[in-house]
Amino acid sequence: MITENFVVIKGTAASGFGIQQVLVNGQTAQVTGSGQSVSFEALLQFAADGQNELQVTVEAFDSRGKRAAVSFAVQYDASPPLIAVASLQPAPALNVVTDTPYPISGTVTERNLAGVTINGQSISVLPAAADDAYAFEASLILPRGEEQQLIIEAWDLAANRTSLDLVLKLDAALDIEVISPRDGAELLASGETLDLTITLRVPGAADEDKVRVQIDDRWATTLDLASGTANGILAISAASGEHHMALEVVSAPDAVLARRTSRFSVVNTASIALAVERQEPANSAVGVEPNEFVAVYFNKPVDPQQLQIQVLETVHGLTYDTLEKGADITQLSQVELVEVHRDREPVPGGISQFPGNTMAAFYAQRDFAYGSTVYVDVLVNNEYLSRTSFTVRPLPTFIQGFVADQFMQPIAGIAVAIPELGRTATTDGNGSYGFGFGDKALETIPAGRYRGIVNPNLANRSFGTVERWINVEGGRLNSAGMTLLPILNPEEPFRHITSGQQAAVLAGGDLTLNLTEAGLVFPDGRVQGNVHVQFMKLEQIAYPSLPSATPNWAFAVQPMGVEVSGPVALTFAMPPLYGSHDYAAHIGARVILIGYDPAAMQLVPVGVGLVDADNKKVTSEGGAALERLDYLGYALVDAEKQEILERFAKGEISLRQMIGELEAE
Repeated sequence: MITENFVVIKGTAASGFGIQQVLVNGQTAQVTGSGQSVSFEALLQFAADGQNELQVTVEAFDSRGKRAAVSFAVQYDASPPLIAVASLQPAPALNVVTDTPYPISGTVTERNLAGVTINGQSISVLPAAADDAYAFEASLILPRGEEQQLIIEAWDLAANRTSLDLVLKLDAALDIEVISPRDGAELLASGETLDLTITLRVPGAADEDKVRVQIDDRWATTLDLASGTANGILAISAASGEHHMALEVVSAPDAVLARRTSRFSVVNTASIALAVERQEPANSAVGVEPNEFVAVYFNKPVDPQQLQIQVLETVHGLTYDTLEKGADITQLSQVELVEVHRDREPVPGGISQFPGNTMAAFYAQRDFAYGSTVYVDVLVNNEYLSRTSFTVRPLPTFIQGFVADQFMQPIAGIAVAIPELGRTATTDGNGSYGFGFGDKALETIPAGRYRGIVNPNLANRSFGTVERWINVEGGRLNSAGMTLLPILNPEEPFRHITSGQQAAVLAGGDLTLNLTEAGLVFPDGRVQGNVHVQFMKLEQIAYPSLPSATPNWAFAVQPMGVEVSGPVALTFAMPPLYGSHDYAAHIGARVILIGYDPAAMQLVPVGVGLVDADNKKVTSEGGAALERLDYLGYALVDAEKQEILERFAKGEISLRQMIGELEAE
């Protein structure tokens, strides 16, 4: 929306092949920036004939001549909102009212309404019966005898703004709001007297006004007002019965400004039978934690000397074997599941009383067993007061694993994420991490197979990222084993690569990627970015490989997860073996190119490479069928398998057939 005869169209355009031109309604827009993402701006004018809508088409062209376009309409709006308020006249007229809080209602007429405020505070509106109209309501507390200014503002999406000024003055009896005791309240008492707490609000009352309180024509008091609030305590009889409370607000000249009555009742606990009001965990509760205590609430004080709480437990099944109550299994070197069989076995523990003796708690000396049924009997003077039961949560599910570098040294402070579960843990000083510890029953990890990511998004840039499968069995402590997280060589910098790049020279020249026909997508969604590439021996790589295509080494590319579409040509500088390249003349004409399969989390063949023994290089023969850049290398094959690689290179067999024949040999 706009309020001028001109409108500025702004936006951005992006392409992996670079933006060359942006047109707005056929006119060249002003472009800021260069490369794959630019900002643009153009000025358009509405027709002079009163046209109130303008159709806009934005076109962007990249370096290949490819075009993308978007069309939309812009409306001309010069009309401000219209505010109407019922029963009130705008300033400078004085509106004398008799109620507080005073209800204010009205409508705002505007097709493109953006907001409404009263004295700077936003209020909500609802559609009214009329077209383009919205109704609003608010309440305003007014001080008695003073003029109060009220400003209502409304604005639309085109920033057209309207305000309405009102002046109100309260000239009426005050309203008394009884906060305590509320009308119809039932109050518990013991002994002979009850200290009745009285709390009132009198909006608009002056501080010199007073509140007179009378209960049943027998007890009376006077309360002072401060900022429209009065508080006090009045001692009344604690006998059970109904009571009538009369309230009057009087001014300094003793004129009655407001009057109100209410009723409440008193119940003396001596006249009611002792009972359990509630219990935690509640009767029939499920999913209770094994270390919960039992809390019992009574309707009146109970004699601690006569109270008994008996707790019994029944369970037949497995539980985690811990050394003592509340032991944290993450701190134990050995965690085992043991069978437990109990039939209404007494749970050892003790009772604690709380002030007032209306609450007591039973604290068990040991945790309840997972999956057990717990019975709670409450007795007073050897007579049953209540009999309840609850069920302890089933065996929780835990995941525990370890993270170390490629030299088997544990790493602390590394994030481990399971995206599918929305969970993240951090390794401790021993490289250990865990999931599920401390979870509530409803948060138990479901059984299944999950993708775990160690050091996601290179959160710690001293290390790479590794992903792995985590298999979870419900109700068990699941070991995720050890994950080897590579230390990134600080002497090898991150290098920039992009889709369509002709020669990306990496790892100090030991690896070259030809991406002319390939597109890249980094984990953040960009088509270009920085990567770190380093040489790793097989024993330092966290992933398995096929028996027939096991590399002695590979280049690890970080961050993990750079996706590839289209063929990639690879060139490897052959590393020396025992200080010499003599072996290059004896490994055959071809090698198997190795890449990473994210679905299997395994190193697999992705193509064939030609050996150039004279120049000590391996070059891909045709494009490598990569899904991601995570690991790049090659594996040697025996002389008798060279014929299989040659047939693949000539297109006589597919990649899948080549793998099958290599594995079958």
